[in-house]
Amino acid sequence: MKNLSFVNHAIEYVFTYFSWGYFYFSAGYFCCDELNRHDIRMRRNFGKSYRLAAGGI
Repeated sequence: MKNLSFVNHAIEYVFTYFSWGYFYFSAGYFCCDELNRHDIRMRRNFGKSYRLAAGGI
């Protein structure tokens, strides 16, 4: 019976570990995706403002 309890605890630990790891990974991925979108938008706007400042080249 002790072995079964140990196996249950091990399964619970592994499940918790991987589920939290997946949560952090996915949150980081989506956050980076959002930051990358802002970065691209900022670069596009910088290019437009630079062309306007340079006399509309």
